[in-house]
Amino acid sequence: MRFGLVVRVVDAERPLPGLVAQAQAAEAAGFDLAWVDEQPDGALPDALAVACALAPHTITIRVGVGCQAGATHPVHLAEQAAVADLTLGGRLVLGLRPVPGTEERLGEVVDLLAAAGASAPFAHHGEHWQVPAQLPDNHFGVTDQVTVTPAPLQLELPLWLSGPDTAVTEVAASRGLGLVGGDDEDADALTRRWAAIEQQAGPAARRLRRVGRRRAPTVGGALDGDALLARLGEDQRRWHLDTAVLEPPAGAGTDQIADLVDAVAHHIRPRLALAALPPGLVEHWQRILEPTPGRNTHV
Repeated sequence: MRFGLVVRVVDAERPLPGLVAQAQAAEAAGFDLAWVDEQPDGALPDALAVACALAPHTITIRVGVGCQAGATHPVHLAEQAAVADLTLGGRLVLGLRPVPGTEERLGEVVDLLAAAGASAPFAHHGEHWQVPAQLPDNHFGVTDQVTVTPAPLQLELPLWLSGPDTAVTEVAASRGLGLVGGDDEDADALTRRWAAIEQQAGPAARRLRRVGRRRAPTVGGALDGDALLARLGEDQRRWHLDTAVLEPPAGAGTDQIADLVDAVAHHIRPRLALAALPPGLVEHWQRILEPTPGRNTHV
């Protein structure tokens, strides 16, 4: 299973150093993804700009960005995503969630993003957008096709869709895109959604990323690693979750986020890596990690 960490602002006065520190800690712990969400309260600037800001401070970890589909023109979003992918050296993952009430536009947004990222001339005549726009007042440089520049560094930019609406599931199946299950969706709901995708996409569904956002549970303010492990294990068995994007507890500070990263690296990920662990290995871990007077048990 792959793991991602949702990076959050921990210091409103100096947000970027905290975001960088979280991304670097996740990278050092072997996480595969650092995830940046758009912040409706204005706590962060544009999420794609934040992804660019993380680029010089990270090396291998991919950076996922959650954007609203339909909030801006898809061609503008394609240009911004391409710049971010180039800045990150080909490490961008673009997440799309339709603006509530605009779910019927999601398919057209995806189609425009695919055309814009192909670095080839194209035209689009859709229900909601037309490219080129062919505005009545545009008398100069009129063309029948456009090429969007720059192109992403990756030959195919990873695109994941989120949102519980049936339209999102339909677009993921018909366009062959990964689906992100929300924290409020349990294994039963996501099993049904993936069954619908498999029925429509057939064998092609096997190449799609099965992503789940999961908020880290707590007990008495401390991370409940056993509960997180149990939920991820159920997701893995029931609907074949392959990428877990973990959200720190609400209001988590630096120490709680560090505890989550450490728990995933040393306890949760090893237990989910294999269908069954070798006999005695879990007991061995428990024995060597138990505090012993006079012995350094730091892992």
